[in-house]
Amino acid sequence: MQIRLPGTEELPAPAAPEQQELLQIVWNVFASTSEWPTFDWVDRKLDRQGIDTVAALAQLPDGLMRGLPDPSRPVPQDDALLELTIAGAARCDGSSDVVLLFLALIRVLAETERNWQTGPGGEKPNLSNHAAMRRLDLMPIEEHATLLLQARTLAQFEPGIEGYHIANGSGTWTLRVGRSIRPFREVGDIGAYWCTREALRAPTPVSPANRSGGSQEMLNVVQSGSSYISDEIITALENATTKYKLDKLSALARELNQNYSAGRPYASQMLLRAILDHVPPAFGQKTFDSVVANVSWSRTDKAHVRKLRDTRASADDVLHRQIRQSPSHFNMNDMPPRAAINALLQALIDRLSGVEQ
Repeated sequence: MQIRLPGTEELPAPAAPEQQELLQIVWNVFASTSEWPTFDWVDRKLDRQGIDTVAALAQLPDGLMRGLPDPSRPVPQDDALLELTIAGAARCDGSSDVVLLFLALIRVLAETERNWQTGPGGEKPNLSNHAAMRRLDLMPIEEHATLLLQARTLAQFEPGIEGYHIANGSGTWTLRVGRSIRPFREVGDIGAYWCTREALRAPTPVSPANRSGGSQEMLNVVQSGSSYISDEIITALENATTKYKLDKLSALARELNQNYSAGRPYASQMLLRAILDHVPPAFGQKTFDSVVANVSWSRTDKAHVRKLRDTRASADDVLHRQIRQSPSHFNMNDMPPRAAINALLQALIDRLSGVEQ
């Protein structure tokens, strides 16, 4: 039975038993394996219980699952990973130990940023798993290492985390933090953390004047309150110091967000294609196909970049199909999931910052 943590009432809550069961199944897999399950696996398990996974996802309140619900793609691809946010995890039975450790880890990360002394190389504040174990007074045993790994996994995409490095096979990892971790220095419970987080992530409203050109159907698709590309990632691109100039990339990302919010499918497709064609040199490649095939990706990120590669045909259609007698049927549903482009750009930032995954 789940221990009711202080502050839980501040979190978004599942509105139906089917949604709670969806969250619980995802959590149970993560708790036992430290890996997120695929949509196909969860869908088949819920189907055997008579639960419509797509309907449960579509009606799930925002903030419980990373990147979902996604009105641009109501049915995730089979290999898409279902990943809970810290709020989603806190709503599940058996998650209390990890949630409390997550909060302790966030406070340690905020303290690390405050006390960081920049070395000659200008290294950004970061925390390794070994330092985290020591500062959190954890024992060097498998159970504690697993709980910390799960807390890190929940933390790695949270505000204030600017990058992460996972050493393949060794179980070692590093989180890099930025100034936006500072508001979390004194958070005492999950409710305080969530309220602070949501205040930081509140989107800038889009004025009606900026939505001209998009049909009401398209506008309904994108009114989820989230940018297509994470604002934190764009800020990191603008602030990064690398041998490459990232001004064009950050400008393309901001223009893509503006057109996505305005419900403009053609401009959004073309800008996304421009980003994919722009980034290969940062990965040491000439084409995006080579980026997908030749760069060493984690299992999760490999799935994301393959989605981006496979949706390039949509941009080809938008850019090169000539006028014809039948109408075009493109709309915002043809955009790939937001998680895919965010994963690609985060990997680019990590690579250029010397924090390769």
